Amino acid sequence: MPKLRTVFLGTDFFTLNIPSCILSFLSPQAQERREATEIPGFEAVYTFNRLGGLHTMPPSSPPWSPFTHAQAVCVAAVKDWDFLGEDFASVLVSPEDARWVLCFPVCRVKTRYTPQTKAVALGGEDVFYTFSSLVLGDSPEMVVQAVPDLDSLHFLSPHRADKLAVIRAKDWDWDDKENTVFVRRWDITEVEFISGSEVRIFF
Repeated sequence: MPKLRTVFLGTDFFTLNIPSCILSFLSPQAQERREATEIPGFEAVYTFNRLGGLHTMPPSSPPWSPFTHAQAVCVAAVKDWDFLGEDFASVLVSPEDARWVLCFPVCRVKTRYTPQTKAVALGGEDVFYTFSSLVLGDSPEMVVQAVPDLDSLHFLSPHRADKLAVIRAKDWDWDDKENTVFVRRWDITEVEFISGSEVRIFF
């Protein structure tokens, strides 16, 4: 059983597709020669808060602008790589290792990105992330499984066409490994299914 994890990409529009073959990027030496180096796979960052580190643009690219959407990609393997991303935080991922992808709208606040929510204000220890099917599911225990941050989404199992859900809870319990929390539905004080978000399942 491969060890799953979540990596992140940025995009200027909603898309459930991820790069499938070759990524061209410029190394310091290639920048001087105005040549791109081709490598198999796609560039991603380990954590959501480093999404801005993906803004490495060739000299011919248009002026920099913030991403409007983020993609959380659940992958079975990651290959470390020294990209030109912020603090060398980006990695190389093979498209064949992608299990599912979630695309959701984001906005940039100062130097960091945040999911674009309307009903639930982000921040605080009582905000969690999950998928719409887990909130709407017909569980006899009436318990919702969620994670405390976007980097932990790989601990959940989404369904096709799921939306990203943000919940605020007044009480919860950790699982045995403290990877996810279990929230009783009557302890949920706020919930929002982020419009413009969707999941695509690969395997």
